[in-house]
Amino acid sequence: MENFAEINQNNLCQFPPKIDNCFLLSTEITGVKKEEQIMSIVVCEMEEKLTGRQFKTFIRPSVFKEEKFINKEGETNKYTDDLEDDNNIYNKEKLILFLKFIGDSIIIYAHNAQLHIEAINQELNFWGLELLNKERFRCTMIIVKQIAQKINPLCNINFSSLKKCCEYLRIRVNVKDFYQAKDDCLKIAGLLIIINKIINDNPLLYNCFHNNQSKLDKN
Repeated sequence: MENFAEINQNNLCQFPPKIDNCFLLSTEITGVKKEEQIMSIVVCEMEEKLTGRQFKTFIRPSVFKEEKFINKEGETNKYTDDLEDDNNIYNKEKLILFLKFIGDSIIIYAHNAQLHIEAINQELNFWGLELLNKERFRCTMIIVKQIAQKINPLCNINFSSLKKCCEYLRIRVNVKDFYQAKDDCLKIAGLLIIINKIINDNPLLYNCFHNNQSKLDKN
């Protein structure tokens, strides 16, 4: 399994001039003990705005998820009733459906993308399925961080928090879906709309994100 450090972060912060035909992805994992863990995977389609087309599934992870993946605020058994079965032998079928849904060509946005890529790829690798292509991913955490540091080099906000990113860009975050992963996708959609406007309205940022990617900071 590749480490996130090996992923091209310069690629993760690229932002196209127009939000068109993309997916938003989020995962949520609850439970500290392996036998308690439940993983939700949510993907929403976006074409300038959310289309309403989405994929959502729940699995018992076949690979134990470390503390960094776990939603510490979530209830341990939050998604128990959403499992169609409580046996991980059906994980492979669910993951195959997930791969079919996302296809192999559309850009995928995720916040703190490395965690979602790693969590899903652990499961795909366990079942011998094709791993997610990291080149498809764009990370809203890195994009917002780049924008903030270009505007104010002294900015030290913790952009790993999706809520903090939304607050920084003055996006309302009081809409709460029972499924955090779905709620996070809605927040990412809001981020993308504001990010697109900020970049296209600011010549410096436009040049950085569209015409001069090689000079973006890698941190």
